[in-house]
Amino acid sequence: MKNINKPPNFDDNTFKLIKISANSQVYRKVTGSSNIRNGVYEMIRLDTQDIVNITMKQIAGIFKMEPLELRFVNDFRGEQYLLTNDKLHLSNQQYWAKVMDCVFDNHVRPVLMCEVLYFLRNEFMESDIKLKFSYDFADGANGLATATAEVCFNDSPELQPAEIAELIDFALALQDKNWFEELTAKYKQLTA
Repeated sequence: MKNINKPPNFDDNTFKLIKISANSQVYRKVTGSSNIRNGVYEMIRLDTQDIVNITMKQIAGIFKMEPLELRFVNDFRGEQYLLTNDKLHLSNQQYWAKVMDCVFDNHVRPVLMCEVLYFLRNEFMESDIKLKFSYDFADGANGLATATAEVCFNDSPELQPAEIAELIDFALALQDKNWFEELTAKYKQLTA
C-alpha cells in the first residue's frame, strides 16, 4: 500500500478519515491496487506455499524466533469422524485441530488451525477468511497435505454523507474524475 502524505488543503480530520478508510474499496482506488476489477477488490486465493510462508513470517515476528520448518501433521485421532474415503478436510469450524508442527532449533511447537487463521488475519486485516486443510491418506499415513484460503475484504464500508463529501474533496485534489463521479452518485443516493 502506498504511503500518502496529507495534501496541503486537507485538515487533520479529513486526512484521518482517509487513513481509517485505508482498507476500503475507495482507498484502494486511490492507491492503484492491481487487484481491483470494476471498482471491487477481488478475493485473494492462497495456496499451500502462501499459507506456509505467512505462517512462518508471523511465527517469527510474534515469537521472536526463526522457525526452521513447518510440517503438516497426520495425527487426527480427535477428528476421525471427519475422515471420508481416506480423505480428511478441515475448515474454520475445526479451529481446535492441530494442523502443523513448527520446528525450532531446540524444540517443536504445535500449530493449531485457529493460530493459522490468526496469522492470516494479521496479514489481511479487515477480511473474512475461509481456511481449508485437506489430507489424502489413500497412499498411507504420510499422505499429501494441502492448504487453501479464500480472503475476502469488507469493501462496503458504511460511510456517512459528510464522510463521503470529504472523500469527494479528496478525489478532486487527486483529479480522479471516475472516483469523483462514483462518490458524487453515492452522496446523492444517501442524501436524496
